[in-house]
Amino acid sequence: MDEQSHQLQEVLEYVAASESKSCAIVHTASETEVTLESNEDGWNGLGPPLREPPDAAKKANIEALGFEVKPGQMLMRFGPRRGETIHFHRVVGRYPTLESAANSGLSLVRLLAGVGPAEWLWITESEFDSRPVPPPTGPTA
Repeated sequence: MDEQSHQLQEVLEYVAASESKSCAIVHTASETEVTLESNEDGWNGLGPPLREPPDAAKKANIEALGFEVKPGQMLMRFGPRRGETIHFHRVVGRYPTLESAANSGLSLVRLLAGVGPAEWLWITESEFDSRPVPPPTGPTA
């Protein structure tokens, strides 16, 4: 079984056992994360906000995975940047099944982190504050 298939199975099992029916797929070294969440119509995939728009080739690869890149902005209301508008790009996707969302999410993390298909990804909670400490080198065999 290749790493993508192994990690796909890990996502499916993790979500089946989770109360929230969601998970995060994380490449720990680059801190790249995609969150998968269920909704009444299927599954949402939420990628990390991007500071800069992706180049044309990367955007095409993101879109080939079923994600869209949408511009966004946020007005800072507190702190030293209060009153400043922050511009970013959101990466979002909608999928009919958990399997399709998980396959696309795993591939998106690897694409954005710039790592190959054999790279281990951490499957965990979708809320950062409640996560356990990740294994330092990936899964133990």
